[in-house]
Amino acid sequence: MDKSNHAPYTVLQKDYDAHIVKDSKSKTTGYAIMEPNDSLDKGHIISVDTPSMIMIKEQGNDLILSEVDPDWHLYEGKDEDQYDDNGNFIGGEGPYSRPWKENESKVHQLRLTLKGEWRLKEKGDKYRIISNDDGKTVLEFDNKDAMPIEIQLAPVKDTYNAD
Repeated sequence: MDKSNHAPYTVLQKDYDAHIVKDSKSKTTGYAIMEPNDSLDKGHIISVDTPSMIMIKEQGNDLILSEVDPDWHLYEGKDEDQYDDNGNFIGGEGPYSRPWKENESKVHQLRLTLKGEWRLKEKGDKYRIISNDDGKTVLEFDNKDAMPIEIQLAPVKDTYNAD
């Protein structure tokens, strides 16, 4: 592990914004993205508009991408009961005491931008390509119940390289 060219994985980023690790043997990159970010530019991902967990496995020229928005979106915005009249957080009660804990999970659209121009190998009703030009691809996923969505992508052109 002390010689980076022999390490089984490489840490591409480890900070407040994201933890990104690439496994050399499986050619899989894992992303734990804490906040929306439009300047990741690590591995295959350029940007994502939602805190999320993403894995991308390189399989020949193709990519297998799995993403999940771990937030159930039981409510939107601030829980006003957790703040005083001046907007200061007072907390005091855990999420299991909140009235919204019984709400149904809401669909949330996550938008992800990849390096390269990609096409979907299979169509699905929970994901779509918004655009794939100018050397990037914008994907949109309909997330609900913190369930992962896996897709397979093939390059539009055979000239793409993530490095």
